[in-house]
Amino acid sequence: MNKKYLLLLVFFISLVSAKQVILFNFEYDNGEINLINIDKMEGFVSEINEGEYSFHLMSNNEVKEEINFKLPKVLEIVPTKEKEGKHLELEKFNFAVPVGYEGRIDEVRIVKDNEVLFEEDVTRFNLRGERISYWYYVIFALLVIVVYLVYRIRRV
Repeated sequence: MNKKYLLLLVFFISLVSAKQVILFNFEYDNGEINLINIDKMEGFVSEINEGEYSFHLMSNNEVKEEINFKLPKVLEIVPTKEKEGKHLELEKFNFAVPVGYEGRIDEVRIVKDNEVLFEEDVTRFNLRGERISYWYYVIFALLVIVVYLVYRIRRV
């Protein structure tokens, strides 16, 4: 009976996989936002979608996905016995916006209060979100099942 549960566990673990994540890396310098680079990787994107800034993924002049986020422009230094607390406004820093979008991306925008702060054509990066194929996980799980069944039949 325990082997059945182990087999089911192996099967379900083999189906767990990460999505493709596109990471847009930006530089903020005194109110000016510049795109540094774009990275593609496998991973997960949290569903937290709050903040005063909006990141728009555009295709054919349509907003395909909108992600709200906060810029880390303020640094809070916690007061201690030796030092007093401070509230620092950062003038220059880098930030990243992770996206799990699976369609074609032609342009990206950063918007605050309906004002476009950043806009860039990204067609040169050929950003097409790709679905990661789960077939090799299914084939692996089926192979494990076949090997287990052959082992079980020979044992009897």
